[in-house]
Amino acid sequence: MKSLKFLITSFISLVFLVGFNSNTFGQVTSPSNVSATADMPNSGDVEISWDWNGTDFAGVSFSVYRTSMPGMSDPVMDSQVTGSITDNAGSYSIVDAQPGMGPWYYYVVAELNGESSDPSSQSMAANPNNGGGSSVTSPSNVSATADMPNSGD
Repeated sequence: MKSLKFLITSFISLVFLVGFNSNTFGQVTSPSNVSATADMPNSGDVEISWDWNGTDFAGVSFSVYRTSMPGMSDPVMDSQVTGSITDNAGSYSIVDAQPGMGPWYYYVVAELNGESSDPSSQSMAANPNNGGGSSVTSPSNVSATADMPNSGD
Protein backbone atom coordinates (compact mmCIF):
# COMPACT_ATOMS: atom_id res chain seq x y z
CA MET A 1 0.00 0.00 0.00
CA LYS A 2 2.91 2.34 0.79
CA SER A 3 4.45 1.79 -2.64
CA LEU A 4 1.14 2.53 -4.40
CA LYS A 5 0.79 5.78 -2.45
CA PHE A 6 4.40 6.67 -3.36
CA LEU A 7 3.73 5.86 -7.03
CA ILE A 8 0.61 8.03 -7.17
CA THR A 9 2.32 10.89 -5.37
CA SER A 10 5.31 10.63 -7.71
CA PHE A 11 3.08 10.67 -10.79
CA ILE A 12 1.17 13.74 -9.59
CA SER A 13 4.44 15.50 -8.79
CA LEU A 14 5.83 14.62 -12.21
CA VAL A 15 2.74 15.97 -13.97
CA PHE A 16 3.02 19.28 -12.17
CA LEU A 17 6.78 19.46 -12.69
CA VAL A 18 6.65 18.69 -16.39
CA GLY A 19 3.34 20.45 -17.00
CA PHE A 20 0.43 19.35 -19.11
CA ASN A 21 1.56 18.79 -22.66
CA SER A 22 -1.25 18.72 -25.21
CA ASN A 23 0.52 15.98 -27.18
CA THR A 24 0.99 13.80 -24.09
CA PHE A 25 -2.60 13.91 -22.91
CA GLY A 26 -4.25 13.77 -26.33
CA GLN A 27 -5.75 17.25 -26.43
CA VAL A 28 -6.93 18.07 -29.95
CA THR A 29 -4.93 20.82 -31.67
CA SER A 30 -6.96 23.98 -32.30
CA PRO A 31 -7.33 25.20 -35.89
CA SER A 32 -5.15 28.18 -36.82
CA ASN A 33 -4.98 31.00 -39.39
CA VAL A 34 -8.76 31.43 -39.45
CA SER A 35 -9.79 33.92 -42.10
CA ALA A 36 -13.28 35.16 -43.01
CA THR A 37 -13.74 36.87 -46.37
CA ALA A 38 -17.04 38.60 -47.06
CA ASP A 39 -18.95 39.18 -50.28
CA MET A 40 -17.70 36.36 -52.46
CA PRO A 41 -18.13 38.09 -55.47
CA ASN A 42 -21.16 40.22 -54.69
CA SER A 43 -23.19 37.24 -53.45
CA GLY A 44 -23.48 38.20 -49.81
CA ASP A 45 -21.69 34.98 -48.83
CA VAL A 46 -18.74 34.70 -46.44
CA GLU A 47 -15.91 32.21 -46.98
CA ILE A 48 -14.20 30.95 -43.83
CA SER A 49 -10.83 29.23 -44.22
CA TRP A 50 -8.38 27.76 -41.71
CA ASP A 51 -5.41 25.46 -41.26
CA TRP A 52 -5.09 22.45 -39.01
CA ASN A 53 -1.76 20.91 -38.09
CA GLY A 54 -2.92 17.88 -36.17
CA THR A 55 -1.55 14.39 -36.64
CA ASP A 56 -4.61 12.37 -37.64
CA PHE A 57 -6.11 13.99 -40.73
CA ALA A 58 -8.30 10.97 -41.52
CA GLY A 59 -10.40 11.20 -38.37
CA VAL A 60 -10.71 14.95 -37.89
CA SER A 61 -13.92 16.91 -38.35
CA PHE A 62 -14.62 20.59 -37.84
CA SER A 63 -17.43 22.79 -36.59
CA VAL A 64 -17.48 26.41 -37.71
CA TYR A 65 -19.38 28.96 -35.63
CA ARG A 66 -20.64 32.51 -36.21
CA THR A 67 -21.21 35.03 -33.45
CA SER A 68 -21.91 38.75 -33.25
CA MET A 69 -19.78 39.07 -30.10
CA PRO A 70 -16.07 39.73 -30.60
CA GLY A 71 -13.87 37.75 -28.24
CA MET A 72 -16.72 35.46 -27.18
CA SER A 73 -16.68 31.80 -28.27
CA ASP A 74 -19.55 29.66 -27.00
CA PRO A 75 -20.34 26.70 -29.28
CA VAL A 76 -23.53 26.03 -27.30
CA MET A 77 -24.97 29.50 -27.93
CA ASP A 78 -23.43 30.55 -31.27
CA SER A 79 -24.78 29.68 -34.72
CA GLN A 80 -23.11 26.74 -36.42
CA VAL A 81 -22.26 27.28 -40.08
CA THR A 82 -23.59 24.40 -42.17
CA GLY A 83 -22.34 23.31 -45.55
CA SER A 84 -19.66 21.26 -47.18
CA ILE A 85 -16.09 21.69 -45.91
CA THR A 86 -13.41 21.70 -48.59
CA ASP A 87 -10.11 20.00 -47.67
CA ASN A 88 -6.95 21.11 -49.45
CA ALA A 89 -4.09 19.20 -47.76
CA GLY A 90 -4.44 20.64 -44.26
CA SER A 91 -6.15 23.88 -45.33
CA TYR A 92 -9.92 23.89 -45.08
CA SER A 93 -12.79 26.18 -46.05
CA ILE A 94 -16.56 26.50 -45.92
CA VAL A 95 -19.01 29.09 -47.26
CA ASP A 96 -21.56 30.74 -44.98
CA ALA A 97 -24.37 31.48 -47.45
CA GLN A 98 -25.77 34.98 -46.97
CA PRO A 99 -25.49 35.24 -43.18
CA GLY A 100 -27.27 38.59 -43.11
CA MET A 101 -26.19 41.81 -41.52
CA GLY A 102 -22.93 41.69 -39.61
CA PRO A 103 -20.28 42.15 -38.67
CA TRP A 104 -19.80 38.48 -37.88
CA TYR A 105 -17.01 36.79 -35.95
CA TYR A 106 -16.12 33.24 -37.00
CA TYR A 107 -14.16 30.55 -35.17
CA VAL A 108 -13.47 26.85 -35.69
CA VAL A 109 -13.39 23.84 -33.36
CA ALA A 110 -11.68 20.57 -34.36
CA GLU A 111 -13.11 17.22 -33.24
CA LEU A 112 -11.07 14.03 -33.17
CA ASN A 113 -11.81 10.69 -31.49
CA GLY A 114 -14.64 12.16 -29.41
CA GLU A 115 -12.54 15.08 -28.12
CA SER A 116 -12.86 18.75 -29.09
CA SER A 117 -10.17 21.39 -29.39
CA ASP A 118 -10.38 24.79 -27.81
CA PRO A 119 -12.02 27.33 -30.14
CA SER A 120 -9.65 28.93 -32.62
CA SER A 121 -9.04 32.64 -32.62
CA GLN A 122 -11.81 34.62 -34.30
CA SER A 123 -11.85 36.27 -37.70
CA MET A 124 -14.28 39.08 -38.52
CA ALA A 125 -16.22 39.57 -41.75
CA ALA A 126 -18.50 42.47 -42.54
CA ASN A 127 -20.57 42.08 -45.67
CA PRO A 128 -21.06 45.34 -47.57
CA ASN A 129 -23.86 43.79 -49.67
CA ASN A 130 -26.21 43.38 -46.76
CA GLY A 131 -25.32 46.29 -44.54
CA GLY A 132 -22.75 44.60 -42.36
CA GLY A 133 -19.75 46.53 -43.57
CA SER A 134 -21.18 49.55 -45.27
CA SER A 135 -19.54 52.77 -44.26
CA VAL A 136 -21.57 55.66 -42.95
CA THR A 137 -21.04 58.98 -44.70
CA SER A 138 -21.05 62.06 -42.53
CA PRO A 139 -23.60 64.70 -43.51
CA SER A 140 -22.25 67.75 -45.29
CA ASN A 141 -23.37 71.39 -45.50
CA VAL A 142 -24.85 71.30 -42.01
CA SER A 143 -25.67 74.64 -40.48
CA ALA A 144 -27.35 75.76 -37.30
CA THR A 145 -28.92 79.03 -36.33
CA ALA A 146 -29.28 79.97 -32.69
CA ASP A 147 -31.77 82.36 -31.13
CA MET A 148 -29.51 85.16 -30.00
CA PRO A 149 -30.38 86.53 -26.54
CA ASN A 150 -32.60 89.61 -26.65
CA SER A 151 -32.95 89.45 -30.43
CA GLY A 152 -36.35 87.79 -30.45
CA ASP A 153 -35.28 85.56 -33.33
